[in-house]
Amino acid sequence: GYSYENSSFSAPLVGFSMTALSGTGLHDGGDFALLPCAATDCGATHSIVHASERGEPGYYSAEVLARGDPSSILVELTALARGGMLRVRARAGSPFQMRLHLTGPLDRFTSGRVWKDDTGALRAERSSSPTHHCSARHTSYWHAAFEPHFDELQQTSRDTWEMRWFEAPAELTASVSLSHTSAEGAAANAAA
Repeated sequence: GYSYENSSFSAPLVGFSMTALSGTGLHDGGDFALLPCAATDCGATHSIVHASERGEPGYYSAEVLARGDPSSILVELTALARGGMLRVRARAGSPFQMRLHLTGPLDRFTSGRVWKDDTGALRAERSSSPTHHCSARHTSYWHAAFEPHFDELQQTSRDTWEMRWFEAPAELTASVSLSHTSAEGAAANAAA
């Protein structure tokens, strides 16, 4: 869920988290939120175009705009047996980025790390301190397989990383999964 304001844009978009409940009063598993950025500056404010939203059980789509960039990108999300899939359609040939946030509004994020594994997949782990709904410190592990693979990974803040594609594909997909036990468990969930 998110806050739907009475305007053509929603509140600034942090990203799409396909592996956790967030915004429901429960923050299960922590956020691993992906934000596709067609603009050359992934730090620009991005918003959902509400008139473009479509949703039904197991499927959601919307256009995302960056303030100051007239080109929207189409984002589609669907559920998988043990995770989710994101598909992005942007301007072919334009610089393309995707941001990964490891924090959310209800979170007590303490640490995290992100890395590219030997297969080209992106892996992440994040830890949180106890909250009102979880009495113990916990760590979650995340796995994302991008097609095509990204060219560059850079940490931009304590809880944010950016992936870059030097030549934007016409379509990009990411299959994501989560585990509460290990990075290998998240990869196994992705393969299931």
